[in-house]
Amino acid sequence: MGLFKRDKVDATLKTTTAITKGIHVVGNISGEDHIHISGSLKGDIVTKSSVVIGHEGSVTGDIRASKVKVFGRLDGDVVADEIVECEEGCVVNSHIKANKVFINGKHSGTIQCKELHIEINGSVENRVQAKEIEVSGRLEGDIACEHLSAKNSAFIKGHLYVNSITNRGATLEGSMSEYQALFDKREDESSTKELDIKELVEESQNN
Repeated sequence: MGLFKRDKVDATLKTTTAITKGIHVVGNISGEDHIHISGSLKGDIVTKSSVVIGHEGSVTGDIRASKVKVFGRLDGDVVADEIVECEEGCVVNSHIKANKVFINGKHSGTIQCKELHIEINGSVENRVQAKEIEVSGRLEGDIACEHLSAKNSAFIKGHLYVNSITNRGATLEGSMSEYQALFDKREDESSTKELDIKELVEESQNN
């Protein structure tokens, strides 16, 4: 059994704001509604609700929301109150800050979260910092966590800053030392401030 319960973002949720297939939008979106992107958007998104990027959808811009689910492509940073899910086949180039993060596609960039799960088709490269990390796929870079759980299908390469490891037959390459944070306090404080979605929406609307 995995470490984490996955509270999925509902990809079929009826949304007030939708960019459908074949539609290309340049500009920012802000509000309180759920947002579904099946076309393309060049601009930032700020919402109190969830954001879903469909299989043929693409976003070039930053996202700040409660929940984010990506099937398509995202080039931009993400701040989520609850969960970020990068599904199989997606391509995400992003710095992610969230409570829980699930990766089953390709992600490049930094991740800061409490719980990170890299599924069997998932690939993560760069810097990762979490309290708990569970890996079934591929993880490369600088990795900091209190506990790392690696399944037999996992490939992990880089420098590990960990307090404990559960290895169930995974391939591990690189070096290891005791846990230390990869991001300083100023970055953590900035992250906490950014996670106040209500303030972000109000600020965006006032501007």
